[in-house]
Amino acid sequence: MKFNVFLGILILCGVLIGCLTVSVLRNEHIKQELEASKINELAYQRENSSLKEKSIQFENTIQELNQSNDSIVKEMVKVKNQLKIKDKEIAYLAYLASLASVRDTIRIKDTIFMKDVKVDTTIKSNWYTMDLHLEYPQTIGVGVSVPSEKYIVSSYSKVLLNPAKCKVRNWFKKKSQVVEIEVVEKNPYIINGKQKFIEVIK
Repeated sequence: MKFNVFLGILILCGVLIGCLTVSVLRNEHIKQELEASKINELAYQRENSSLKEKSIQFENTIQELNQSNDSIVKEMVKVKNQLKIKDKEIAYLAYLASLASVRDTIRIKDTIFMKDVKVDTTIKSNWYTMDLHLEYPQTIGVGVSVPSEKYIVSSYSKVLLNPAKCKVRNWFKKKSQVVEIEVVEKNPYIINGKQKFIEVIK
């Protein structure tokens, strides 16, 4: 009889400990989701404010990225798929938009236009805009604007850092995980130059 009572108490304690453990883990998961939600809310506020010197990094799951209605996020996922990077390999995604704009005026000593000539015109495409101003007697004004859209996809891959000359030996060597970064520039007139990315190890 005493053994049955002891066994019952032991089972009850085990169930209570199990329930408590599940509850704690579930609570921790909810706290992480809430924190990510607050971070994303703060990031959206910063993104939409006039103070854009600094950005806050969003925190999203793969499922959230794939289901997002945000046009930039959709394009990020599209670029990631075009690069044939698997969901489990993604380290982070980034988007950078910028605009290069230059205006200049040339005045020549000689008269080069007929009297009363004044031309203001714009040559425009999706990826550049050129404003041209011609005015009697010798003024030429040019303004050029070139937008840039960069999508940055960082992913994990396995690489053999010290391969042996014998290929068979390489089969048994452990590969190291490295982070590969691909920068996709959407403007066909812009060519990506030298790039460097550094992870600060703590």
